Formats: sequence, C-alpha cells, structure tokens
Amino acid sequence: MPSFFLECLVWNVPHPHFKNYTHKEKVNDVLKKLYADMSVVETAHEYAEVSDLLWLFKGQSARTHEQAKTFLEKVYVLIN
Repeated sequence: MPSFFLECLVWNVPHPHFKNYTHKEKVNDVLKKLYADMSVVETAHEYAEVSDLLWLFKGQSARTHEQAKTFLEKVYVLIN
C-alpha cells in the first residue's frame, strides 16, 4: 500500500481515536475506526486526501475502499 494512501486514511480519523494509553491501543483503535468506515460505502466516500482538495475514493482514484478494508484486515491480524 502506498504510504501517501495510508497517510490519507489516518488523516481522516478523528483525534479522540489517538488518545489511548499505549501505542498498541492507539493503533488498534485507529484500525477499528478505519475498518468500520470502510465497511460503509457512503462513509468511505467522505474520506479526503490530506490536502482536503480531492476525495480519496471518489472520482479518478485508483484505490477503492474495499482494497483499504482488505489491507486493514491484514494489518490487524499481523499486529494482534
């Protein structure tokens, strides 16, 4: 997965998901939030690039929310 794509995914996560005590808790909370959002097409289509000028999944994007969801599943299994 390209690093800019991952940066954009994480950039869209609200700040409260980064307030856990340990790094692992933070990562798991962010992964769960992203996975939940990627499971709802309408929510995933509200994700923007870091510039907030382009949509991450709408328009001419080569990536899909399904690809992100599959990646997030693999990451979660790997770190847990």
